[in-house]
Amino acid sequence: MTKINFPTGFQTKAIHAGEEPDPNSKASTPNIVMSSTFVTDADAGFSAEKVNMSDADAVKKALTPETKLVYIETPCNPILRLTDIKVVASIAHEAGSLLAVDSTFATPAATRPMELGADFVIHSLMKYLGGHGDALGGVVIGSRANMTPLRKKTSLRLGGIMSPFNAWLIMRGIATFPLRMKAHEGNALQVARFLESHPKVKRVVYPGLPSHLQYALAKEQMKNFSGLLTFQVENGKEAAHHYGSWSRGDYLQVRDCSAFP
Repeated sequence: MTKINFPTGFQTKAIHAGEEPDPNSKASTPNIVMSSTFVTDADAGFSAEKVNMSDADAVKKALTPETKLVYIETPCNPILRLTDIKVVASIAHEAGSLLAVDSTFATPAATRPMELGADFVIHSLMKYLGGHGDALGGVVIGSRANMTPLRKKTSLRLGGIMSPFNAWLIMRGIATFPLRMKAHEGNALQVARFLESHPKVKRVVYPGLPSHLQYALAKEQMKNFSGLLTFQVENGKEAAHHYGSWSRGDYLQVRDCSAFP
């Protein structure tokens, strides 16, 4: 009988960050957790510049004739700063650039970026749209003219097809999406008001509070204030260490947010 030797080890140019081959089977099977996949030896062919997108003048100054895409997230995580989509869309288009909006935390219940001038809208489907935290997926939305190159080039080179089971799980979750977002907003607003009145809380940042520096824009641009809020406490670093010492969950993100808007 002829013995067949199967090769083991890495036989690919893609590396799944944070994962190691199983010591017994040698298989590289990532856990269902948040991590990233990077393609090795790839030339991105572009550069990026960070800009405070709530500052229209800063956006204008940052654009050059070579700028092809302006990318924003609103509200942005975790400081919940908003970007005026109409204003930035106008600036981008005047400069000959396209505008992409990550609207994951706003969701379609709050904001419809394409109606405000965006060319692309991006959602992480594993968050509010899927709703159950049991499926990985994402979506890019745009006009037929803008999406055709993505389908013919980008998706073929980098992959863009989720598994049928993940798609089914996400579609199942979307069925309850309107009800969930109403509850998320109501619960977040109640928690935000409670924290705002707490003596040990220095500041609460939530688009649905009148104290938010961009509350007027939030009311104009968002029909639902979503369920994400951020707050600062007295002795923040000490509190963060205390929280980290007893908590093993990821119910709160503890970060240095001294650069709040």
